[in-house]
Amino acid sequence: MNLPDSAPAIALTPEDHRQLRRLLWSIRANLSQFNLLIAICDHRPYRDRLIRTYTQELTPEGIVCPTVHLDREQPSLKACLQTLIAAEPALTKGNSPVLVTVLGADDLLGIRLQASKSAQEQFFFSVQWTREGLRQFSFPVVLWVTPTIATALAQQAPDFWSWRGGVFEFSDSETPQPSPDPAPERWVTQTETTQTAKADPQDIEAQITALTAQDPHSPLLVSLYNSLGQAYEQAIRYHEAETAYRKALELRQGSLGDGHPDTAQSLNNLAELYYAMGRYGEAEPLYTQALEIRKGSLGDGHPDTAQSLNNLARLYYAMGRYGEAEPLYTQALEIHKAELGDGHPSTATSLNNLAELYRVMGRYGEAEPLYTQALEIDKAELGDLHPSTATSLNNLALLYESMGRYGEAEPLFTQALEIRKGSLGDLHPSTATSLNNLADLYRAMGRYGEAESLHTQALEVRRAELGDRHPDTASSLNNLALLYDSMGRYGEAASLYKQALEICKAELGDRHPDTASSLNNLALLYHATGRYGEAEPLYTEALAIRKAELGDRHPATATSLNNLAMLCYAMNRFPEAAAMMAGVVDILEEVLGPDHPNTVTVRKNWAKIQQAMEGNG
Repeated sequence: MNLPDSAPAIALTPEDHRQLRRLLWSIRANLSQFNLLIAICDHRPYRDRLIRTYTQELTPEGIVCPTVHLDREQPSLKACLQTLIAAEPALTKGNSPVLVTVLGADDLLGIRLQASKSAQEQFFFSVQWTREGLRQFSFPVVLWVTPTIATALAQQAPDFWSWRGGVFEFSDSETPQPSPDPAPERWVTQTETTQTAKADPQDIEAQITALTAQDPHSPLLVSLYNSLGQAYEQAIRYHEAETAYRKALELRQGSLGDGHPDTAQSLNNLAELYYAMGRYGEAEPLYTQALEIRKGSLGDGHPDTAQSLNNLARLYYAMGRYGEAEPLYTQALEIHKAELGDGHPSTATSLNNLAELYRVMGRYGEAEPLYTQALEIDKAELGDLHPSTATSLNNLALLYESMGRYGEAEPLFTQALEIRKGSLGDLHPSTATSLNNLADLYRAMGRYGEAESLHTQALEVRRAELGDRHPDTASSLNNLALLYDSMGRYGEAASLYKQALEICKAELGDRHPDTASSLNNLALLYHATGRYGEAEPLYTEALAIRKAELGDRHPATATSLNNLAMLCYAMNRFPEAAAMMAGVVDILEEVLGPDHPNTVTVRKNWAKIQQAMEGNG
């Protein structure tokens, strides 16, 4: 991992500042002999900034500070250091004092490598009995681990743990990180039109005009208006799409009545548009009406009823109303199993949707078997190389990434990418999504060079196929910016965040949830680099959008409150921070659960604010 020559100073909590000074004192006190220092941090970008901070302080003192990664194929600390010395023999000449930073221990979690022992188990085994072997190195070593790995080290390698020179525990990041765009892509959605993605709205409008002149009551007008709505929606011209879908619904209600299944489909189409626009409050009653019509006219067990259950559940999922989404997804799955069978691709879709809900709720143990079943169905029914199989591979990989099982996620993301390249082509938007997802995994693993190449490819595909102004292009800009942010390339990150924000405002509107996300991401960068005056108005604007569009109890709204509160905390405005944070933990515990990573982080942040208030009371 290459660290940049310069980076802005980071704002540390008083406790983290104390831990960093302790670490630096321990390094300087034992520069000519081996000294194992264990640093604990659960957030990689924050960890990387800490490494840059102590590297920049030590380098002017003549201390050489290389950073190395444990080899996942041979996870041995001794072998890792020997490889470094072989590559840079000057480090042992004694010309300059040396500090070695070792990363990669957290990447070993859960990797089995087709062996009897996992890579993590191999690492614990190797360090347990290498005390004397490590004494050959005459320099201190900082081994960075997560709290989970630190606990496992203490339990499974007690001898190694006992002769450490010190343990330095740093808090989690003070703000939940911005979410890049990878997400399971498959939902049961359905529209009536057969128009292609390249349909020209002007051509369809000409057909409508001609048909209206010939037969103003023609039933074909409904299909044409639906086609027009879809064409405008695909062109991201949402207001024109709304007008077309509303006209189709009006014609349906006039000719067939409010209770006809075709009316339900028109209600569903308009609701889908509002969902895409982030107008969730307007989508909900339309989805609900469509569901009631289908239950009444088609029955509780009809596949179209399952579609409506799924769509309403997806809306609740987007709104963070997970408790309401779960029974609807479960009902849709039961219908698909009963009506279509356990091995039908639509059953696989329902399994995927319910699994994704469990994933975001942190119920990983329940999500995994559902994702696995969906993948098995797709392989059996559609084949190993079908795009739907790629989607199931992608979704299972996302779960493993969320669980920190990076070694298991990587081959699944890679398989999904290869399938999409082979079946859809190198320039298909779904291929770009796979490039993006694999890149984000590499970013999380600290493999920044590989991540940058893939993110750049994804951005190029989206620009070529979707255009410079498409929201998916904005997502790629955001994700590449997030990578640069993690690498300390703040100027490049800020430029890309600004481009993504400008596209979101122009194409989706000032009040769209994606616009709020872009505002939040740019504010996070300013916050991390100490530009508090520039961060505050962006956080405030993002919070206002999320309150208005998503509601006071949405997780994204809670995240904005947390972010703004922690900015006030960093600026020593403790009463404002406390007022903002009050109740945020309750929202996240209710919506995400007490053990969700965001809930845990915000709970810690709330404790910091309360301590600051007590200290200044």
